[in-house]
Amino acid sequence: MGVVVAEDDITHGLASLQFQTNLNESEVSLLHLRKRSFELLLHAASQSTYIVGMLNMITHHVVTGEMLKKGSLSKHRVNIGFIGGGRLCRHIISTLVHHAVCVPHDISVSTFQPEKLEDLSKTGVHIYSNN
Repeated sequence: MGVVVAEDDITHGLASLQFQTNLNESEVSLLHLRKRSFELLLHAASQSTYIVGMLNMITHHVVTGEMLKKGSLSKHRVNIGFIGGGRLCRHIISTLVHHAVCVPHDISVSTFQPEKLEDLSKTGVHIYSNN
């Protein structure tokens, strides 16, 4: 039994990625989740990109505006807070720190399970168990 691949599928025409041909009937019924998974991944990536872009813009504004006025950036740091410490939060934090948008001490995370974020806490990120 062959599987029909939609024309808007990003793997359409790429035989190496069309794994659907070897699926059984119960697996075929789950193919709609594949498209949804791609959509969620793209949505999360675009949100992360937007947030990092906004923080870069804020940081640039603080640096160019305040450094010219005061001659120092030490008092004008951007503090960032997250509600929920899931995978997206972790990725955003690692991106912010890796690209020097901010330092871990300027980041706070509120989560129901602070013990799961001990590794972030050790880097200097502030972890809270309530909002």
